[in-house]
Amino acid sequence: MQLQTNYRSLINVAILNLAIIASLGILMRYKIGFEFPFFDQKNLLHAHSHFAFAGWVSHALMTLLVYRLNKPFIESRSGVILIYANLICAYGMLVFFAIQGYGIISLFFSTSSIIVSWLFALFYFRQNDKSAGAPWFKAALFFNIISAAGTFYLAYMMSHKNITQHHYLGSVYYYLHFQYNGWFFFACMGLFTDWLSKVLPEKELPKYTFPIFALACIPAYFLSVLWVPVSNWIYVLVVVASIAQLIAWFLMIRFYYRINKKSRNI
Repeated sequence: MQLQTNYRSLINVAILNLAIIASLGILMRYKIGFEFPFFDQKNLLHAHSHFAFAGWVSHALMTLLVYRLNKPFIESRSGVILIYANLICAYGMLVFFAIQGYGIISLFFSTSSIIVSWLFALFYFRQNDKSAGAPWFKAALFFNIISAAGTFYLAYMMSHKNITQHHYLGSVYYYLHFQYNGWFFFACMGLFTDWLSKVLPEKELPKYTFPIFALACIPAYFLSVLWVPVSNWIYVLVVVASIAQLIAWFLMIRFYYRINKKSRNI
C-alpha cells in the first residue's frame, strides 16, 4: 500500500529535516577547524540534538503511526494536528537553541514538545488498534512518556542550581535510553511487525519476542549508568535483562533466517 499524498508530504518534511540536521552537523565540524563567529558551538549542538529527535525521528514515526491506522487523512484530524504541533515545537527548538542555548523560549518549545508527545500518546491509546504491531506501538508511546522524567529532573536541578555530575549524566542517559531503546526501537519494530503481517500473513514474530524486549527495557537503563553504585540485586537484574535481550535477538535472527531460506527455495 502506497502512502496517501498528504502523508507522503509529511514524510518528505522528515527527509528535509534530516538534511537540515546533516547541514548542522557539517557546520559544527567546520567550526572545529575554522572561524565561524555567528553561532556558539554548544548552542548548535543543543539545536542539532533536539531537532533530530523531534523534527526528524519523532515526526516520521508519528506520521507513520497515524497513517497506518488506515483512516483517511481528514478523519485523523486530531493526530495530524498533533503532528503539525510537534513540527512547530521542533522548528522552535532548532531556531532558539541555536540562538540562545537553554533560554526561556527554547525551554518553552522543548516543554511544549513533551506535552505534544503526551497528547499524541493519548490520541493513539484511544484508537481501536487491533493490528499485529499495536503492542509495540503502545509500548513505544509508554517509553516516550516516561523518558520525559529525565528532562524534568534535569530542569529541576538547574532551577535549584544543585547539579551533581552523576545526577546530571544519569538524567541525560535516562532520557536517551528510553528514546533510543524505547520510543524509537519499539515504534520501528511495530512498523516492521505490521508490514510483516501484510506481506506474509501466515508468519508472525516469535511469540515471546515482544514481552522479553518490553520487560528488559527498564532494567537495561542501568547499563548506561554503570558508574553509579547500586545494590547487588540490581546488577543481577541488569545481567538478566541483557541475557533476555540477547535471547530475543537470537529468536529474531533465527526467524529471519528461516523466512529468507524458505523464500529462496520457492
